[in-house]
Amino acid sequence: MDMLDWLDGEDYKIKFGWMDKQTFGCVDFEKKTIYLNPCLMLIQVAIHEYLHAIHKDPSEKRTDVREMAEMKKMSSKRMRKLAVRLVKMWSKEEK
Repeated sequence: MDMLDWLDGEDYKIKFGWMDKQTFGCVDFEKKTIYLNPCLMLIQVAIHEYLHAIHKDPSEKRTDVREMAEMKKMSSKRMRKLAVRLVKMWSKEEK
């Protein structure tokens, strides 16, 4: 069974929301629920591309190192604020 077919089933629920600054997702087997943290994914990609832009450096290896350092030093509160700003920008673009 592929994932699209599986999502149409009712075996597991999927819930979206902020967890913490290191968790992209997790599964609660007892509640049959998958939790996803799309904000963290969005933040990580935005920081990565921001670092490419400000350092004018196309190197993925160096940017990955900088990205990890940036993510570690950023507080959860700051990440959530960044996520809110990015989502607002995205929703404006959709209109």
